[in-house]
Parts: sequence; C-alpha cells; structure tokens
Amino acid sequence: MKSKNPLDIPDLKTVRDQIEKMRAEGRHDEAVETLFTLIESILRDLADKNARLSGLLKRLYGRRSEKVDPNQLDLFFQVLSECEAAAAPVEKEEPAVSEQELPKPKPRATPHGRKPLPADLPREKVEILPAESEQRCETCNSEKVVIGHEVSEVIEYVPASFLVKEIRRAKMACPKCEEGVVVAPVADKVIEKGRPGPGLLAHTLTLKYAEHLPLTRIAEVFRRDGLDLGTSTLSDWVGAGANALVSIYEAMVRRVMACYLVGTDDTGLRVLDRDHENGVRRGFIWCYLGDQRLVVFDYTPDRKSEGPARFLKKEHGVVQCDGYSGYKRIAREHPNVVWAGCMAHARRKFVEALDAGDARAAIPVQIIRRLYEVEEKAKEDSPELRRARRQAESVPAMDRLQAWMKEMILKVPPKTPLGRAITYTLKQWVSLCVYLNDGKVPIDNNGVERQIRRIAVGRKNWLFAGSDAGARRAAILYSIIGTCSLWNVNPEEYLRDILDRISRGWPSSRIEELLPDVWAEAHTPTGTGPP
Repeated sequence: MKSKNPLDIPDLKTVRDQIEKMRAEGRHDEAVETLFTLIESILRDLADKNARLSGLLKRLYGRRSEKVDPNQLDLFFQVLSECEAAAAPVEKEEPAVSEQELPKPKPRATPHGRKPLPADLPREKVEILPAESEQRCETCNSEKVVIGHEVSEVIEYVPASFLVKEIRRAKMACPKCEEGVVVAPVADKVIEKGRPGPGLLAHTLTLKYAEHLPLTRIAEVFRRDGLDLGTSTLSDWVGAGANALVSIYEAMVRRVMACYLVGTDDTGLRVLDRDHENGVRRGFIWCYLGDQRLVVFDYTPDRKSEGPARFLKKEHGVVQCDGYSGYKRIAREHPNVVWAGCMAHARRKFVEALDAGDARAAIPVQIIRRLYEVEEKAKEDSPELRRARRQAESVPAMDRLQAWMKEMILKVPPKTPLGRAITYTLKQWVSLCVYLNDGKVPIDNNGVERQIRRIAVGRKNWLFAGSDAGARRAAILYSIIGTCSLWNVNPEEYLRDILDRISRGWPSSRIEELLPDVWAEAHTPTGTGPP
C-alpha cells in the first residue's frame, strides 16, 4: 500500500477499511500484519520528529560545540555492554572500542601573570615626583635627586578624529604679461569627485566587513564623532571601494585556483528583491580556501551547480568539500582533480544521532575521535611523515568504522538519525579516505567553515544584502578581509595603503604585489606564512 502522506504514514481511514475488508474475507493474519506495519510507521515517524525537535531546541538553546564529554561516552558504552550481554549471553569478541581505551581529558593550563603590552604601541612617559616637602633631606636639608623610578603601565585610548584636508591647487601666471595661466594637476582620489580619503574609506570598509556593522550604525558612529553622513552616501562609498579592489580580487581568484588544495563550502544569504512575493529571497555565498593561504568568496543567486562549476576552474590538485550533490557534476568536468570529503560533516551527523538518544552512535563518534587524536599528533609533521602516521594509525581506525557501519546498516532504519548518518558516511567513503594517502590534505574542511563564520556573523547584524550586486561586492570585500585575517594583517592598515596606491595609478601589470599575502610578507619582520 503506497502512502500519499509525505511523512510515510498511511491514511488511517484507508487502513481501517482495508483491515475490515481483510477480516470479512477471512485474511486475519494479513490484517494483523498490516496493523503492526502501521504502528511501526507511526513509531518511526515519532522518533524522527523527536530527533528533529531535539535538534531545533539545541540550535536555539543548546551548546554550539560538538564535543562529547568522555564521561558521557563511558555511560553510553556501559549501556551498550549491558544490552549486548542481555541480548546475547554467548561468548563474543571484545568490542573495537573499550572503556579502558578512553583517554583522560588533559587539564587546561592556567595562565599566570599579565600578558605584556605590545612593545610597538606608542608610549607617553608621565613622571610623578614626591611631595615638595619630601624633596629635601631631613638631615642636611640638601635637595634630593632622582636615583631611579618605580614603573607601572596604564593603557589609554585616544579617540579617533576626522580631519579635513583642504587641497589647494595653485594657479600661476606671468605678473607682467598677465597670460600663461597654469593650474596644478588634480589630486589623486580613491573615488573620482568623491570626498573620502583612503584612510576614511578603509575605516568604513573595515567597520562593515570586519566588525560587521550595518551602515546605519556606522553612520551613527560617525555622527557622534562630528561627521553627519547618510547611509546612501556610505553605500556609494562601499560600492566604489569594492570596485577599486576588483583587480586584486580577480588576481586572488587566479591564485586560489592554482593552489594544490582548494576547500569549498557555501552558506545562505538574504537578498532584497522587489519582484519576489516576500520582498526578499535567498542567495548563496561560496567560499574557496586555497592551501590555507588565500580565501575568496563568490555570490550566486541560487544553489544550482552551474554557479560553482563556472567559478571553480581547476585542472589539477585536490578539492575538499561536503556531500552536496552538485559537486558530482562538477567532478565529471574535472577528471584530473581528486575530490576529498570532510570528516567533520560525517561526525556531525553521528553526534546528532547521539544527542537524539541513540547510544549506538557513541561507537563511531569515539572512532572518529581517535582519528582526530592522530591529526593532533601529526600537526607539526611534514606531509610525508603525516601520511606515514595516518597509514599506521588512522587506516585501522577507518577500517573499524567501515566494518561497524556495514554491520549496523542492516539493523538501523534508514530514516532515523543514526541511519541517515551511516548512509551519508558510506556514500562519501571514497572521498573521506583521500586524506589517508595525502599528507597535504586535512581530515576535514573546518578551515573553510571558519571563514564562512564571518558571513554568518555579518548577516546577523546587517540582516540582508540590498541586491545581487551588493552581495557580489560583499564577496569581494570578505575575500580581502578573510585573507588579511589568515595572515594576521590589520585589514584597515592594509586597505589604507592599497587604496592609496591604486588611487595614484598603480600599474595593473604589478597587481600581484598588492595581494594580502604578498603585502604581509613585505610588511612583517618574519615574512612567514599564515599562523
């Protein structure tokens, strides 16, 4: 009997009529079986609803971390052991993961003392003398001299201020002939006929895309400091700033696509649309992280695979992503590219099953935890040593995980949280194993998710993009800000310098010199890569 209910629960009236018909025809066993099938469907649907409700409540009120307390795992393994002993009292092999193997959590180191203040901060020395009555010797009445100081430090803040630069272009002429008038050339400006200097424009872009302030709040901040500007003016400035940085953005895209490893993921973004029935629709920002050194974002008005397929121009190397089906089509167009999976996505689904109350999910969570412990030990290794360590320690754990899932998939209903987790992980298995054979590939795509987090924080503040063009400008500026963050570069300092150079006609043939990573290496003492 096919169900028309989207939740796969048969219509009760239809079932009742069918059972009555079976009873009238003497098919009592078949009627009982049909009734039990209905009860099983209802129970399965209730379990699924409870899992969904638990997930929603956790998103709203629960902790965000996916870490599982080892004590909680101890309890789950104890329950599993009791269940197995009751169900099968015969002698069995030891489980792949035992309670004794659980590592004890490392105690957090408690910091001692104050962190020293940065040596490069400007310093102002203030000298305090003893009271005048104490400045003479009590014995001989001689004037005392300074023999040293007791030094303490106080951090002060000097509020920012606006400065109007009056640009005076000299006009010159011959005083005798009163002819031959010449005028000094027009001053270089970031925005043609605009009034913001490179510093003010850099400050505005940083407030919006690094501090996530909407333009209304930026206008209020400026107003408190004595500069009254409308949000439309600020919006024009942001657009002009993004346009000035397009050539740098395009160079960054080329560099990212030339990297060996590119991680990618996407997130939603609300975009105003007067033609839409709700006045707003959902667009998408795609993140591309190249070798953990450069990050670029791209905007598409929908989540169709044509968007990333058009942007992701890669001929070799590795692309790391989640299980989005659109990547399969893109993979067919890039046969020389290896596609790696993300263990964090697989682990997250098992954690959701564990949170929903299925104690069996503790086993895959613990095995994956072992994999991350190997990665922690291999963090400082070279790619070759990291690969060797993974082959020795991670491959056996992955084999145990695969064997456990193949055994459990026959016992777990596919629509339960644990069933969905197992199905997803087995479908992604080949891509999840890529990192085992390549020391340059991380176990997960968390580097990309950390970059996407800045989009999530931003949209909570400014709520939506004003148009598709505005969302594309946001992608450009988030690319600049994100790469500055990777290199520990002050984005405002970088933007001020770059916008000033561009306004003075920086040649397009040397645009690579303005990229954030190149700029960072030229402006930092060490010249090293991102931390």
